[in-house]
Amino acid sequence: MGMESKGGSFQNKGETMNKEIVVQQTSTTKLKILNNKIDAVFRSHDTKTGIRLYDGKHIGVAGGIGKVDENALTNKAKDMLKFSIPYPLIPAKNSVKKIDLSNEFNITDKELADITQELLSKLTKNYPDFSFSESISIEEGTESLKNDCATDLLYNYKSAQLNLGIKYKKSLNMFDGMVSNITRMYTLEDAYAACIKSLDAFENKVDIKDSEKLPVIFYDDNLVSFFYEHLHGKMFGAKASMFSGKVDQKLFSDKFSLCINRSPYDNFTCFFDGEGMMLDGNRVNLIENGVIKMPYASRKAAKDFGLTETASAFFIYDSVPDTSGEGMDIVSSGKTLKQLIGGQRAILVEMALGGDYTAQGEYSTPAQIAYLWENGKRIGRLPQIALSSTVFDLFGKDFIGKATDGPYKNSPLSKYTVFNMKINKIGGHQ
Repeated sequence: MGMESKGGSFQNKGETMNKEIVVQQTSTTKLKILNNKIDAVFRSHDTKTGIRLYDGKHIGVAGGIGKVDENALTNKAKDMLKFSIPYPLIPAKNSVKKIDLSNEFNITDKELADITQELLSKLTKNYPDFSFSESISIEEGTESLKNDCATDLLYNYKSAQLNLGIKYKKSLNMFDGMVSNITRMYTLEDAYAACIKSLDAFENKVDIKDSEKLPVIFYDDNLVSFFYEHLHGKMFGAKASMFSGKVDQKLFSDKFSLCINRSPYDNFTCFFDGEGMMLDGNRVNLIENGVIKMPYASRKAAKDFGLTETASAFFIYDSVPDTSGEGMDIVSSGKTLKQLIGGQRAILVEMALGGDYTAQGEYSTPAQIAYLWENGKRIGRLPQIALSSTVFDLFGKDFIGKATDGPYKNSPLSKYTVFNMKINKIGGHQ
């Protein structure tokens, strides 16, 4: 089956086809940490290239890792068109934009190791009853999408990632805390402050009444997981979502808005999606002041189900673009944590693994590590507790808000989010 270039497009049996190239590159330096020492250093560089061919009805995709032969990949993508994968769209047109955040901070591998060694020495000296393990890394990457429809998009980024488990030496647990933070800065001062957040209050054991209802402070937006499923464009369009048919209905609190936010300055998300689509102002609301406005949808899902496009397609180099909830974000209240809850008693959750929603929207989770919070600080560590609610209460009458501040400095991903929740004791102090 012959194919020839013609004016930037391709001819195949009399049909014009469009070609698109997507590239994902990452370079990582990772320090493996074991018991307060740098145990190993890993370096990696990956390049992933994908070719997509569109004939207006179908799509063919092929991808390769490392150095690739573009002509060979194009021929593989051409062969994939034989499988008639439905995609009745042409690529994104007339879109040119570049955002380069790779120079937000500069640090050599040696400086990364030196700062980390100083950090671990300081922690060992000042907190001898604790040890730290896992990893600290710097990642630099590129995502690009270019096609013969005059689209040329490029995003360069760089980030520092702290993933450190905290171990209290007298404890039998594998971990007694976790520092998980992604920033565009790596300094000794910021890293040290992040690591010691819970250490001063850890050994002060406090109690709480069973079945009490208090404000509960989380570090992130993990409780929106229910919306990833029920605001998914395919599920919504197929009327399999709890919210299908409820557009413009008010189901949640006036204080609660949920959006797709593709601003790389806010949450490290690429400003374009896997189909090369962007959002005006980088944001679109899915829920606005408690009212369901729309599900999130890729171009393909939007066409299939008559939905609004929300720049919500996976960016995967060797796969057909499909709907993704990347960038889902609770809209900030515009208030600090102190402004949201004042000096009242609250629960600060540092680790809550194993929680989930039922199909009906009931939520529960154990909190492995939680602290009593009062007057803007940790008072002491709580015994094992369980938290419970429903999606309609969490984001309805019990939603307090998402704060402008969070536990870590220079971290757009970690912001305090607060709900009133029922607390049950399920065990003693570990």
